[in-house]
Amino acid sequence: MKIKELFERVSFEAKCNEQRFLEYFNEGADLLVNRYSDKYALVPNGTPRQLRELSDESDIEDPYYSSLADYILYRITLDDKKYESFLQKSDDAYRQVWRKRQKRKQVAARLSGGIFK
Repeated sequence: MKIKELFERVSFEAKCNEQRFLEYFNEGADLLVNRYSDKYALVPNGTPRQLRELSDESDIEDPYYSSLADYILYRITLDDKKYESFLQKSDDAYRQVWRKRQKRKQVAARLSGGIFK
């Protein structure tokens, strides 16, 4: 998902300007990286960086975008249900990314002759 699409989705639910959106996005992305580490929150070989414009690209894994939308809405509306949703969706996204990465390891092991080689 592009940052601009996420901004439009969040703006549809709550009034928000671009600067505030980017500030909350960066804050949420930092929370995800601190909670799940670079290895599972960022795309492979990604680096955490602060977005300055809606046209910037983020290295956050795609499954986390839905949780980031909830975090931004929480910061705008201060609705605790949005924060709980952020935590739940980010945990779900973590499990999804973790499974995807583990699957690659298993396939690589089988292709190289098995794990007991």
